[in-house]
Formats: sequence, C-alpha cells, structure tokens
Amino acid sequence: MKWSSWIEVNLDSLAHNYKQLVSLTTAELCPVVKSDAYGHGAPVVVRFLHRLGAKLFAVSSVEEALTIRELSQAPLLLLTPPLHEQIPLVIKHRLIPTIESAEQVSLFERAADKHFPLPVHLKVDTGLGRLGIKPNDAVALGERIARSAKLQLAGVFTHFAEGSSSSRTARQLRTFLAVKEAFAQAGLNNLIWHAANSAAFCLGPHTHLDMVRIGTLLYGQGKGADELQLKETWALYAKVISVRRISAGSSVGYGGTYKAHRDMLVGVVPIGYSDGFTMEPQSTPAVQTARVVSRIVKGEKPQAFVDGQPVAVVGKAAMNLTILDLSAVPHPSPGLPVRLIARRASINRDLPKVYLKDGKPYCTWWNGRLYHPSAQPFDRTHSNLYDRVRML
Repeated sequence: MKWSSWIEVNLDSLAHNYKQLVSLTTAELCPVVKSDAYGHGAPVVVRFLHRLGAKLFAVSSVEEALTIRELSQAPLLLLTPPLHEQIPLVIKHRLIPTIESAEQVSLFERAADKHFPLPVHLKVDTGLGRLGIKPNDAVALGERIARSAKLQLAGVFTHFAEGSSSSRTARQLRTFLAVKEAFAQAGLNNLIWHAANSAAFCLGPHTHLDMVRIGTLLYGQGKGADELQLKETWALYAKVISVRRISAGSSVGYGGTYKAHRDMLVGVVPIGYSDGFTMEPQSTPAVQTARVVSRIVKGEKPQAFVDGQPVAVVGKAAMNLTILDLSAVPHPSPGLPVRLIARRASINRDLPKVYLKDGKPYCTWWNGRLYHPSAQPFDRTHSNLYDRVRML
C-alpha cells in the first residue's frame, strides 16, 4: 500500500536500544509503552520486545492495555489505579493493577473469581504529590495486601518528580529506601522495588533497584541518548499531493498571514494539526527567518526535510494540509516523500505505522489490524493479514 502520510518505526533500532540499555544495568528493564508506545504502536512494540526478552511492560490505563491484548498476552503493569467499574476487565485480562488504598484492596477482593490470586504493585508517594499512598502508611497497606487470599503483593514503586535532578531525586530515593527497610522489618520480602524512569536511569545504578521503567530512552530520545549510543526509532512522512508556482506578493494559507517575498514553488502535503503536526503562524518572511535562526541557536531541528535537506513550512498548518517551500528542491512533483518533525506522542494514532526490519518493510499496523507489507489494507480479506500467532 502506498500511503499519503505514515509513520515508520525501525525495529532494528528499537532492538539495539533495548539491548544497549539492558547491558547497562543489572536491574530488570520494564519498557514503558504508554501513549501508544510513545507513538510507535504499542501492540506491535510489546510483541516485538517480549520476543527479545522483556518480561513486564508498563501502560497508563486499562484502555491501553486492552489494545495491546489484541496482539500479546505479555504481562502489563497499570501505572495508574483503574476505575472501580474497570476492575472486572483488569481481572479478566490478567492485568497487574496499581494499588494505593485499602479501599481498592476490598474492591478487588469482592470482584474475586477463579483468576486470583492477582499480582498487584503498591505505589508510594515520595514527593510527586500525584498518586500513591503516603510513606508512613505504606507498610500497613502492604500487610493488608499480604493477608489477602485474593491478591499477591508483587512490587512496590514510586515516581520521581524530577528524575534528572540528582538532589531532588536523592531525597525521594532516601524516603523510598526507608519504606523498603520498613517492609523488610515487617517481613514483607521478595518484592520488586522500582523507581527510576529514563532520566533517573542516567543518574547511575544507585537509582536502578530491582527494575527500571524506561520509556523515552528506549525510543532513542531524551537526555543521555547520544552518550548511551541510542538510535532514532521513529519517523513521520507525508507525500506531496500538489505542486504549484506562486508569484512574489501572493498570500499563502489561512488568514493570508504569509506573503511570498519572491516567486516560489510550493508543495502541499496531506497532514495538519488534526494529525498532531502543528506549526505556529509565520506571518512574514522576516518572521519566518527569525524563527528559523532562533531554532538553530536553541539547537532545535527544522520541521520538514526532503532528501535530508530542510524545507520551510509556509503559512499556517491547516487541519489536514500543510504547505512547504520546495523552491530549492530539484524537479518536485506529486508523490515526493517529505519527512516531518513532530511530537511523537501527539501524532494521530490513526496514521498507519510501517515497521522496518533489516532495512525493509516488515509489517504495517493500521486501524487495529496487522498487514503484510505488500498487502492492500482496504481489501479486508484474511490473506492480507499476518498470522498473529507467528508474527514478530
């Protein structure tokens, strides 16, 4: 299928990053796959990394977990407590919930069935002030869970408010380790203790404990990615659908906020702010130049590339369309691929995701289905679908 706009995910780079990070710690590595695996397509990413050896994955919600269950039965940790009415789904699909109160323990016990004992993780609030039980109350809740015939206390965790700050993280870590010692004194042992995210991971092994929850670094981004020799895993593309010449002084885009200061060759790509590709208005060529210079000074990347060369966005990005200055591109025509820079987790999840392996298209995830790279997704015959048992 020839897509007009799509995401490419490099599975070789993802595997490299996973193996590289695993080699840098003695702790278990738990890939964080919330927000559709940071825009990479969580169902395929989980299945792929599970085959590489990842034993536990972290998601944000029951809804995210159920999407992943379409392709994988890998263990999934819910980083946030489920709603009361979602508890039956947690039990049915063998998800690992976060517990932060005795009330939740009672709710799970009342919903008990043949699937129990259900493993749970207890969350402790050591300073973020968002979720989790207070440190002084953690042991009592841990003992309450341990007494339950329906639940199994499998782990205890916290979340750092500023993982890249060594001093603030150190304070939270001391609080968490004090809780760990109190659990040991109460006879609550053989638990998975985890606190470090990607930023805290880079502070050193003292933050790693039994398990690290890695999201940003796994996908080749964040502070430390270059030093750790991690690779980019994700790219957004769209193909030019129209090319036209405009004269100097012509207005471009909604509101006429951009006026061409010279004769130009512009192209339109079928992607816009409804897809998560948003650009600020560029009202004049002078303002556009100033913003480009500002981005260079700040070390920010341009937002569009053709064959590795930056091209400017002109005018405002519309809901579904964006206009590019292709004047410096030799012989541009419809079908020309353009790489676009955008926030991965903000990109429209309905965009097809094409997975590359050994430099070639390996499979496509689109509209909740997995396709062979040569298939036509609009033809819904089973022959176009990969065998989900053997895939990845």
